[in-house]
Amino acid sequence: MRAVRITLWGGVGVALAGFLWLSLWHDRGPSGGSSSQDVATSFRPTFNLTDHRSNAVTVQSYQGKWLLVFFGFTNCPDICPTTLAELARVMERLGPDAGLVKPLFVSIDPERDRVETMAEYVSVFHPTIVGLTGTEAQIAEAARSRQAVLAGPAVHELEAKSLLQKHRETYRTFWAWADNNKDIGLLGLKLETCFGWTIQVEAGEVKANTFLNWPMQAHGAEMIRIACILAVERGINLCAPIHDALLIEAPIDQIDAEVARLKACMSEASEAVLGGGKACRVDANIVRYPGRFMDEDGQAMWDQIMGLLAETEG
Repeated sequence: MRAVRITLWGGVGVALAGFLWLSLWHDRGPSGGSSSQDVATSFRPTFNLTDHRSNAVTVQSYQGKWLLVFFGFTNCPDICPTTLAELARVMERLGPDAGLVKPLFVSIDPERDRVETMAEYVSVFHPTIVGLTGTEAQIAEAARSRQAVLAGPAVHELEAKSLLQKHRETYRTFWAWADNNKDIGLLGLKLETCFGWTIQVEAGEVKANTFLNWPMQAHGAEMIRIACILAVERGINLCAPIHDALLIEAPIDQIDAEVARLKACMSEASEAVLGGGKACRVDANIVRYPGRFMDEDGQAMWDQIMGLLAETEG
């Protein structure tokens, strides 16, 4: 019997990935026995968009389905593909109930995410995922429809700004570095790390958050690259890098020793990038075959979907 363990970096930085969120919505329609007003709604969408097959769609196009709605963009380096991969696993686990759910991936970068781009992108993850795009005005309308009804535990915009300000005050050195990167990028339309990672944009495509987020993503990618090299050189059975994590496999009687060796690789890699004797904390989670790893967010999403399906069937 073998065990798989996934080792994660903690506290690498703040992801300024922009507008990413996941919500569920359901409208059983006039023939479904109850209206959408009877359902505890976290998101009542309104949209007029184009799917990845060039069809014009509205929320009525998916009447009778639970909508699993995710806003992102195809050039997102990690959070979007990781979340869509998690969605794909959820759809697989639903089995025959998957027909009751429709995952929607709505682009927030319609200028780049044209229909053909969305079609190629979503096809990588799961055949049930629908890619939606449109004009900037149409995307904004869809986003506003979500904001208009969001309630409960959601973070209010003012609270979010307050949290960000507190983060700036607490981590002044980090923000001085991040703001300097942004200024350099906006002036020269190009940034390059000491490891050779480069980003360059056209004058008409400049977004300040790109230059805030990219250096963190580039340095994180360099940590993962170095850790992978060290792990392979030391004979660790490396399965795959996943966002800010490495997935390894080892016999159960050797897993603790292998995890300790991988932690050393990841610590060395982060110190090589950060310098000054600084290294990131490394955590680990274990999954025994045939179980599969699922983080807290993925488990919460799964539990929510199954609970809503149970209510519908009841």
